Amino acid sequence: MANDNDARTADFIWTPEAIALLGKLTDKEVASQLGITKSAVFQARKARGIKTRSSNKVWTKEHLALLGKMCDQTLAYKLGIPKATVTSKRKRSSIPPLNAPTEPFELPGEYLEQLGKVSDAKIAKAVGVSAPTIGSYRRKLGISATVEFVHPSGDLDSLLGKDTDLNLAKRFGVTAACVWFRRKKAGIPPYSGKTHAKQLWKDRRTSSQRAPW
Repeated sequence: MANDNDARTADFIWTPEAIALLGKLTDKEVASQLGITKSAVFQARKARGIKTRSSNKVWTKEHLALLGKMCDQTLAYKLGIPKATVTSKRKRSSIPPLNAPTEPFELPGEYLEQLGKVSDAKIAKAVGVSAPTIGSYRRKLGISATVEFVHPSGDLDSLLGKDTDLNLAKRFGVTAACVWFRRKKAGIPPYSGKTHAKQLWKDRRTSSQRAPW
């Protein structure tokens, strides 16, 4: 019996942002980030001739020595991998985390000027931390938030209200807020399974009435 993950995989669209992850993260990490199966990631990577990245290659002796000596998110940024990967490796190595107050999060300088100009989620993804972490850091600096209004594909408009904002956001590689604002601007009500089924029935009925005899 197919599960929700299989359904998302079947409908998944490989945006440029999603393709950019192939080979930079392990297939498992890409699958987890995009909400699809590892097999789908493997097939997409192979079809594009992109070599896999083994998580084992990241952990040199020098990198292992840094576990617990700097906070997980800082080490993740240094190695160019997700924070979850660092945390998982540290826990498997039975190494306690660095006491957070000892080394508070500091946003790399090259991203400071982007605060309030691009979404917290985009900066968080680039740095390897959570969006709330960036949001908290931004608020401490007294910088207002912004919501990037991205339109990655014309296909998004035709699907507004036909699936949840969150599912569409994952599918098109944007924030749920972006989808919400676009749907509101178009005057389209939020997705409802019953409403969608009723609309499909009306569409099919209209189509059958127009069919030539």
